Amino acid sequence: MLLFPFAWAIGSGGQKRKSISVKQVGGKGNALLELTCLAASNSSHTFSVPNGACLTTIAYANHMKSCGIELSSVNGSEDEIQQRFKMIRQKIIVSPVSAIVARGIEEWVQTLPQGWNTRFAVRSSGTKEDGAESSFAGQFATMLNVCGRDNLLMAIRQCWASQWEPHVVTYMKRQ
Repeated sequence: MLLFPFAWAIGSGGQKRKSISVKQVGGKGNALLELTCLAASNSSHTFSVPNGACLTTIAYANHMKSCGIELSSVNGSEDEIQQRFKMIRQKIIVSPVSAIVARGIEEWVQTLPQGWNTRFAVRSSGTKEDGAESSFAGQFATMLNVCGRDNLLMAIRQCWASQWEPHVVTYMKRQ
């Protein structure tokens, strides 16, 4: 089953936990996990949290390492920097999600009522996305109506790669 440190399930099948850091799943992910626990612990709450999963920063770091991407300061001209970011995006997209994360996702999807016929929304919950000092709303890619194993894994990689788009990097520099 999809378990920490790589991911947390949310919604009716979500893991019950006391806390997780925003640094591990981002603000939106953390809020959904908190709601999952609240809904599960108190039957008087009349709201439901949609089923989903939050991949952690550990899963992302694991993917970056498997791609051979070292995150160090990038020096050079604007064109050289943009070429480096383009290469990073390409590596993220073409490199497969690690076997342990993919297997966890597969097992989690099998617990859903419609299994692989479920339509997913894949979106970011970046750790710096919605903080007191910045708001990245609309900066990262969102993929909707994603259906099927290979499409889901590709959408995850596209979402991860979107943080290296020129407009996102420019926004981060300004913060």
